[in-house]
Amino acid sequence: MSDDETDNESGRSNPDRRFKTLQRIDTGFLTPEIADIWTAVETYPSSARISCGNRSYRRNPKAKIVSRNRAPIPGLPANFYNPEWLRLAPPNIRAAVTEDVGLPVLVSHNAYMHSYIRTHCCRSHKMPYHIHKLRENIINSENL
Repeated sequence: MSDDETDNESGRSNPDRRFKTLQRIDTGFLTPEIADIWTAVETYPSSARISCGNRSYRRNPKAKIVSRNRAPIPGLPANFYNPEWLRLAPPNIRAAVTEDVGLPVLVSHNAYMHSYIRTHCCRSHKMPYHIHKLRENIINSENL
């Protein structure tokens, strides 16, 4: 529930001109935990199939800008709002706030794959060679 802008929209220069990069913009009214959820969701592939179209934009998940132009969304659960912002919010927004809901705990796609390989690929003699080498590299990097 935050906005993204491309390099061209932001006025910042991209070090790699061949690719556009999306920069996260903090809405100002949402709590950082909501941005963390979106960041984890965006690490997962959008499809099991390889795309035949254009590359997706690279994403920089850390917000460097807070946008004051975005109108706040009324009626969200209280724990979706930045507590400091909510304290100073207009009365009509505060009146529409609903009770807290549990936020999901999500992990990035890389963390998921790391966990999956560690727990489901136990018998190295029955897994493909490239999975065996990947598992070996993960285990070796943990022992450093």
